[in-house]
Amino acid sequence: LYHNDKKIFSFRAGNKNVMPERFQLLAGRNFSNDSLYFEGGSNSCEVFGWVAKPTASGSASDLHLRFINSRYIRDRVLDMAVKLAYKDIMFGHKLPPYSIHLVIDPATIDCNVHPTKEEVRFANLNEIKTLIKESIQNALARET
Repeated sequence: LYHNDKKIFSFRAGNKNVMPERFQLLAGRNFSNDSLYFEGGSNSCEVFGWVAKPTASGSASDLHLRFINSRYIRDRVLDMAVKLAYKDIMFGHKLPPYSIHLVIDPATIDCNVHPTKEEVRFANLNEIKTLIKESIQNALARET
């Protein structure tokens, strides 16, 4: 990762086994220790990531990370899916810290919604929202 022509991070290629270690380096020890890993899949996409444990205190609004095919995006649909997963745990307008990674067929998303390409439109919106919500709920259920 480079920022202003300065190398910030450099990782060798790895597999899923190195993800927790790298996640801790990028997100910080507090969130890493107070989060749950989740994953799920459907016919058209896969999702994985980390969400705050229900017992974690506070809210880190800067830790609402969303990626599609390794590209950062801003998306209210993904936020809503997280909120629905936590609806019986967290109340109000707060969202827990999370990092969501979608692997999806590029033909099923429209990246030309915003000039910065940070916003997208999904062809299978409800399927993705349900997949994220259920994957997170499964991780939360394993925690209790």
